[in-house]
Amino acid sequence: MIHKEAGREQSVTILRPPAVYGPREEQIFTLFQMINRGIAPIVGDGENPKLSLIYVDDLIQAILKSAQQTNPGVFTYFVSDGEVANWNRIKKIVETVLGKKSISIPLRPEWVKKIAGIVETTASFFGSYPVINREKANEMILEWTCSTEKARQELNYEPKFSLEEGLSRTLRWYKKHKWL
Repeated sequence: MIHKEAGREQSVTILRPPAVYGPREEQIFTLFQMINRGIAPIVGDGENPKLSLIYVDDLIQAILKSAQQTNPGVFTYFVSDGEVANWNRIKKIVETVLGKKSISIPLRPEWVKKIAGIVETTASFFGSYPVINREKANEMILEWTCSTEKARQELNYEPKFSLEEGLSRTLRWYKKHKWL
């Protein structure tokens, strides 16, 4: 909890990253597995919704830069890779890195929510929490993009990894460690 006087004498920095991905991340790994098997679930028409993402190393960089913020007050920054992505672009990058083709299965947003509800309910009978759940489904169907301009100007934040490079590094890690 932030003390109500934090803005006067203390420095409080809030980072708002979008979807974070990188090695060991389960949600995107599930997508990689499906594309590796030849099926690419695509939310919406593939072009929409649009989304912002951030590779884990860029998020760490943003955290380190925000820790240097010492001006008194409360500061909020959006951090991402600075790009606007969509499901078709993600699919294309993954196919290229894996050297595989997949069949797109377009999913209407309401289907994503229903499928997630069924998966979550079924998993609860087995005492587990699924990667695809109602909360994650709500995130997947929303258009969630952000501008990093304020973080660039005030924190000197500059993402080092494009979507293509971040996904490539992530996929290579999964292949090297025999997850894919």
